[in-house]
Amino acid sequence: VAFILVALVVAFLTIIPFTALVVSSFMNRAGFFALGFTLSQWETILSDPVFLQALSTTLLLATTAAVVSPLIFSMLAYVIVRTKWRGRALLDSMIWTSSAVPGMLHGLGVLMVFLGTPGLNVLYGTIWALIFVVIFQGHTTGINISKAAFIQIGNEMEEAARVSGAGWLRAYITIWIPLLTPTLAVTAMLSFVITSGTTSTIILLASRDTTTLSLLALEYGAEGYGNREAATVISLVIIGITCVIASILRAFGQRHSVHA
Repeated sequence: VAFILVALVVAFLTIIPFTALVVSSFMNRAGFFALGFTLSQWETILSDPVFLQALSTTLLLATTAAVVSPLIFSMLAYVIVRTKWRGRALLDSMIWTSSAVPGMLHGLGVLMVFLGTPGLNVLYGTIWALIFVVIFQGHTTGINISKAAFIQIGNEMEEAARVSGAGWLRAYITIWIPLLTPTLAVTAMLSFVITSGTTSTIILLASRDTTTLSLLALEYGAEGYGNREAATVISLVIIGITCVIASILRAFGQRHSVHA
């Protein structure tokens, strides 16, 4: 009975919406089966140079977040769990508090920082502003996943490395990163997936040259544009990319995990 209930929830949350997206992407008008089906929506999107540029921007942002974010999150988790530094409790509280801020308000705050800080205003509308935002997106989940890993792993090997003369950085690279590889893979997967579909946190910072797939789908689906069928095509592309990368990172994490 429990399995059937869970299966129904999964079907309503994933399978049915995904099926609706697939069917809508081939419709002349989404929701109207009598009008027939067509491939014109796919042809329009795949031949649109804006789509190709948005695809490259999305892959750049998501890949950067998947590579950089896990390392930063693991270091912050190390500071909170393993050190005795003053202020680490405040740092932990700030991480939890920031997760309560809605994405649009977070994007507005970052926009005010970039426009109101001398030297940062030149980055507005560039890819560097988006990279800065997506790297720290999902930090609450990523840091707490890393914290759980640090708590479960003993400190003996790091202490042995310190006794042998290794500094903090060398001990972190040679001891902690190999032990945290499965956790880093999970964090990288989450960062890639979140960045690929993010909208609210970057919509105020992006320009036409830095439009992502999620923003392009939002534009196509807007009331004024009214091409929701093309928006479903872009959504399917995002789902396909994230599923492929998530499967690769999941296999990598399982392969390098500690087995009994």
